[in-house]
Amino acid sequence: AEVSFRRSRGVYNCPLGVLLIKLFIAVKYTFAAILYYFISQVDKSNEKERLKMRIAVLEESVKSSEVECKASRETVLRLVAELDRERRKAASSAAALDSLKLDDLVVGRRSVEMDKETLMERLEASKRVTEAARRESSCLEKQVEELERKLRSSQGEIQAAENKLQMFLKRVAGLLCDRDCSADYVRDGYQATQLQHSTLQRAQLAEQEVQHLRESLQGLEAELLTADMHRDGLQHSKQHYEEFLEQLSETMMVDSIALDLGFDMRLNLILSRVEQLIKQEGSALIESKSLTYSLQRKLKSQKDQLESKGLHIQLLRKKVSDLEEEKRCRSSLAVERDDAHVEARKLQKKVERLQAELKAAKLSNTEPKAQLSHTNELKVEGTRVLTQSRTVTQFKMKKMFFFASVAQLLHFWMVVSQMLGLDDMALALPNYEIIKFLETFMPIITVTIVILTRDLMSPKTTSRSVCPEDDAPL
Repeated sequence: AEVSFRRSRGVYNCPLGVLLIKLFIAVKYTFAAILYYFISQVDKSNEKERLKMRIAVLEESVKSSEVECKASRETVLRLVAELDRERRKAASSAAALDSLKLDDLVVGRRSVEMDKETLMERLEASKRVTEAARRESSCLEKQVEELERKLRSSQGEIQAAENKLQMFLKRVAGLLCDRDCSADYVRDGYQATQLQHSTLQRAQLAEQEVQHLRESLQGLEAELLTADMHRDGLQHSKQHYEEFLEQLSETMMVDSIALDLGFDMRLNLILSRVEQLIKQEGSALIESKSLTYSLQRKLKSQKDQLESKGLHIQLLRKKVSDLEEEKRCRSSLAVERDDAHVEARKLQKKVERLQAELKAAKLSNTEPKAQLSHTNELKVEGTRVLTQSRTVTQFKMKKMFFFASVAQLLHFWMVVSQMLGLDDMALALPNYEIIKFLETFMPIITVTIVILTRDLMSPKTTSRSVCPEDDAPL
């Protein structure tokens, strides 16, 4: 309290109004102009602070955007790595599909082997048919030879019968010429004619039989030709079959063993090799089926993962586009920040220029006496002096009132300190300690007041007077 009182006393004792009047007259600036100048400077400083804060905010946003860009770049790299892994998985699945295709080829080879077995069975049947046709053709050849022998014998008999007929005719002619032939000759002629008729009948029968045999021979020759053609076809198919067996043995890698065993054991060798391959392929087929099932499941899961990854990649592309858009916005903010920096530099230069102008104005106003020759200015200054003297008198009146209030306050303070017994320590103690003393003495004071009121209310103490020491503070 004492310190604040001393400060207020020092301020009010200084000739503040006179100094302000002299300053305003010397600088030749009105109070409004100075106030406007200071307000503009304050606004400029506030604008500068605001721009600095905005630049700091923009820098923070740029840093956060850079961090987000780094994070997005890392996510993009991670997604590219995941895409490479998915591609490798797709390549492995393609290899698995190739293996499945190879399994399909193996199955096709098995079907070809089954077709080969059916062809071999057909070949065996054709061989049996060929053997039967050969046996039948040999039988037919034998029958043809017998028929040819019979034909030759019948032709001999016919020739003999014709000779006999010629002889008989000659004899008949001789007999006709010689009418003197006897009955024996007639009988012989009759027998000869009968014999001739019988031979003619036999010859006709033989001719018919020969004709029939010729027809049957022609049929047999046609059958023989068809059998020969069938045999040629069978030989051709046998040749193809042998070539097929050779190729099959080469395919099954048993050609070296087949050369050692020969053609007869080649079929058994191929069959045993086929059985071995069937067993191997059966186990391989079971494994391939299980592998195919697992690969199908993996392929399905990979497709699902690829779809999810595709969706994730689309979302990340969208996020990257959003980040690029945000980056462009931040680049525009960076441009605005640069513009703000440029504007701040311009304002700084403007402030420096205004400060230089202020210094120049101060230097130009060092000689105010040369400009006080004008009467109008003197009148204005006189009016200003009058107004300021009035304000000074008002300040003096306020100061007097203030000093009176301060004196009353000091008197009250001294009385309170005297009542509390703090005469020497009153100026050294602060206000809150005095208030504490008052708070401690308040119960005692209230008790004494109650006692005094009781004494005053009693009839024995009606003419009692008050002590002058108690009247002093009042």
